[in-house]
Amino acid sequence: MTERDASLARPVGRDERLAQASERLAEAVGAITTGEDWAAMLRVASRLHRYSASNIFLIALACPEATMVGGYQTWKVLGRHVRAGEKAIPILAPVLRRGSLTNRGHDRIDPEGDIPGPVLVGFRVAHVFDVSQTDGEPLPDVAPRLLEGRGPAGAFEAVAAHVRQAGFKVERGPLAPANGQTDYRSATVTVADRLSDAAALKTLCHEAGHAILHGPKAPVGLTRSQAEVEAESVAFVVCAELGVAADDYSFAYAAHWSGGDPDVVRKAAERALGAARRILDAIAPATPDPGAAARAVLARPVPSVDLSPAAPSRAASASPARSGRGR
Repeated sequence: MTERDASLARPVGRDERLAQASERLAEAVGAITTGEDWAAMLRVASRLHRYSASNIFLIALACPEATMVGGYQTWKVLGRHVRAGEKAIPILAPVLRRGSLTNRGHDRIDPEGDIPGPVLVGFRVAHVFDVSQTDGEPLPDVAPRLLEGRGPAGAFEAVAAHVRQAGFKVERGPLAPANGQTDYRSATVTVADRLSDAAALKTLCHEAGHAILHGPKAPVGLTRSQAEVEAESVAFVVCAELGVAADDYSFAYAAHWSGGDPDVVRKAAERALGAARRILDAIAPATPDPGAAARAVLARPVPSVDLSPAAPSRAASASPARSGRGR
């Protein structure tokens, strides 16, 4: 019996269960990011460009549902082809020439012995295509999978009541591609109305983490990535204590936002566990004791998430929300 198995076999208090759940999330991130699926996904990502704010605007204008964009030849290299009749998305590509502004077009070494770098002299229109406009080999991905099924009776409304006490309105409504969003200006948390009960509960716990820990309350210098890892850690730990296994979503989500570094998840644990305790204390009178269900979640193998390549889809983006905090 391993040390982890032994700790799960003996009776433990709530705080220890929360710490075990947090460590389980960190272990899963490490397991995922040392696997071949993660390496294959990074190889694909290295061939796809990161676009400027101006080009992101142009892409969104031409194809609002775009999730992964590349040029015609890029898609060919990745084993996919653009379907006949698909309309290209116009973007701006830089035109570069060698040399400085004073010696433009001349390949020479300057007096300091440095080789003149490329100089931006203008822009041209280039054309790209979204993955949804292509057919071919499935792209390797380590993507969050939405939870299915029902959650514990009364849990969603209990968490929602706590979020309202923190000064936020809670709404269910149309939302895509994000599953949830926290708007600090209007003090509103929105959870997509298309989600199952279990997915809606996990998403609300994520947004509750943002409401409690972030926005004006966030420490100076906290990055978006750190905030997302903290919020998902809150969601994973609270759901585990309620007997809801969020593995299929949280493992991949935390892996993406942490850059595959388990230590980032462990660093987020202190603040995340504090928020999780606050939520669980508030909802305890309205939710049943999960008992064996919570212990069963912690006993699941790591990782227990499906890492098979996912077929691309406009409707199943794993991209973070662009407006407020999402997922």
